[in-house]
Amino acid sequence: SELKKGNIVKILIDNSGMGLKAGDTLRVFKTGRSSWDRMDYADCKTYKGYTVEIMKNYNDFELVC
Repeated sequence: SELKKGNIVKILIDNSGMGLKAGDTLRVFKTGRSSWDRMDYADCKTYKGYTVEIMKNYNDFELVC
């Protein structure tokens, strides 16, 4: 389903480059659509306060990458 402000996103795999481990959670604080690349995005905060952007070129975020 579409990500909305306040949603919680669970990390499925470790990403040491971003300091994320499988099982960590992010909270969505902003969503929108980029005018320059026509991608939907969700800005999320980690429990340490870092911002992570999830981008998707479909409105439903079904294939979040």
